[in-house]
Order: sequence, then structure tokens, then C-alpha cells
Amino acid sequence: MYLASRLLAAFLAVAPLGVPSASAEARGLSSEAQAQRYAAVGRLNLGGQGHCTATLIAPDLALTAAHCLVNPRTGAIWRAERLTFLPGWRMGEAAAVLRGRAAAMVEGFLDMPGPSEDLALIRVTERAEGAPSPIPVAGTASPGTVVSALSYGRDRGEALSVQSGCAVVARQGRLLRTTCDALPGISGAPLIQEGVDGPELVGVIVAAMGAEAPALQGAALAVAPADLLPALRRRLDAQEAAR
Repeated sequence: MYLASRLLAAFLAVAPLGVPSASAEARGLSSEAQAQRYAAVGRLNLGGQGHCTATLIAPDLALTAAHCLVNPRTGAIWRAERLTFLPGWRMGEAAAVLRGRAAAMVEGFLDMPGPSEDLALIRVTERAEGAPSPIPVAGTASPGTVVSALSYGRDRGEALSVQSGCAVVARQGRLLRTTCDALPGISGAPLIQEGVDGPELVGVIVAAMGAEAPALQGAALAVAPADLLPALRRRLDAQEAAR
């Protein structure tokens, strides 16, 4: 998916020794309790031509992968107004229907796409009645951190899938190599760790490592978003101020 430097290639190929192992569960549909707990995670519909996964991290902000906002057929960027975020989407119903107002990618992503900058922030319509509480972004995830991957993959786009018990096995800068599964549609999916006060977002899945046709399934590569969020917020504010 990306042209990688030798250093990045080595990072993707080899996990460090001495990382505690986690017993990843099979990816499965969420239970009712899980669906309620993680209702801030939802399906991001892209102009009626596909979907990704996104997470509500503030009442009016959804976080996803930047490449989700690029129309694969034309290479054009989806206008924010063509994005619809459906938190808690489950069998035709959502906790809220949130329309895109503005969207920002990390500066320079389109000029030189790379996984460590593959992040986008979408400002959505004001909080609707019944919209779920956001999931906060945590600062970091070290190798050995046990996480869950929450997604709307191509094979299960109508309800949230959960894979618990996978782990971060290596970190290079913002990039997190994991034992979680990744397949088409999972782009933008959050990696969640359980914090003292509840779920925390520590990564956004941006690629599948070792994916081969026809399944295109591999191990999830994620980007830690915490240090990119201030700049993304500023870009959103600048967009709206210019209107």
C-alpha cells in the first residue's frame, strides 16, 4: 500500500523479542453490551460509494484514516458534505446520523502518502439527541499493550465487529504494528485499550501487512494519533473560518 524505506520495511518485517504475547480472539460481531459500550465507533459512508470505520472523539469530531477521504476511482477528495458518520451502526439503525461539515488531513499526506501521516479529522453536525459519548484519545501504546480492534469490515458492514486480546508488538514513531486482523473496510478502525475511566483510543488502523489477494487480509498497522490532533484541529478551524 505504501512505498517504505528500508527502516520501515525492517520494522514491518520483524517484531522485537521480549514482547508479552496476547491471545487474540477471533474477530466476531459485537454483543449488545459491546455495541452500547463502543457506540462512539461507527460506519463512515463515503458519497454512496463505500465505507470506512471512524470514531467519535469529541461531540463534533470523528477520527479516521486519511486515505478513506480519497475517492479511489477518481483520486479526488470527498467533499465533507458527502460524508455521513453513523455511530453505533447496527443492522440498519444508528445512534445518530452525523453529516460532515469539514474534513482535514495531515499536511503533506497527498503529496507523499505514508502510513505515519494517514490520519483525518472530520467535523460533523452538532451533537444530535441520543448521540453516544465520545471515546477519548490516549497518549501512547507501548509494545505489549493489549488492545481491541473495532471495525466495519467489507464482510461485516452492517454491525460492529470486535477482536479482543490482540496486542501492539512493535512501535516506530507513530506507527504501531499489531497482531489484530485487518481487511478491506477496516481502514480508520480504532485500537482501543481499557483505561481506568473506560475505553481509550490509542491507534487508528491504516493498512494490512502481508495482505494478499483474494482475501487481502493481514496484520493491522496503525498510527498513534495523539500528537497529530492539534494540527488537524487547526486545519479544520482554518477551513471553516475561510468560508
